Amino acid sequence: MLEQESKLKKEEKLFRERKNFIREHYPMDKSNYDFEDLIASGLDGLKVLERRDDTGDLEALSTYKIDTDHEGNRYLSWGIMVTREESRGEGIFKEELQKLLNIARQNRCEYISAIADTNQGAVALERSGFYFVQDEINKRNYYRFDLDD
Repeated sequence: MLEQESKLKKEEKLFRERKNFIREHYPMDKSNYDFEDLIASGLDGLKVLERRDDTGDLEALSTYKIDTDHEGNRYLSWGIMVTREESRGEGIFKEELQKLLNIARQNRCEYISAIADTNQGAVALERSGFYFVQDEINKRNYYRFDLDD
């Protein structure tokens, strides 16, 4: 019982650290989300990829989940990507995208979907080969990257 409580406390501490990292480094002034909605849709319940510096501090964080669309196709949904300001421009976005591509392929996904909440995010996705689409079922706009294997 104590081991489970200890594990839960560690998970809660890690979630708070990640939430605070997003609060500190996400461009909320350019976002269409309020902070709690961003956390609910971009962090809570998603798998997390982290990049930490030599001192162990978070440098970048991205989240994802594997899901199935209405046609039965598996896809990776990219939740959020945040890099601390002093680490931007170092190729972290490309590194995180490569990790996600590998995860998507390992999970036999057909594509990666992402929502760009800022102009900077939209530009980064488009430069990386994502294209803008509208889901005909739910009329939701998103970016998509098809995986050709």
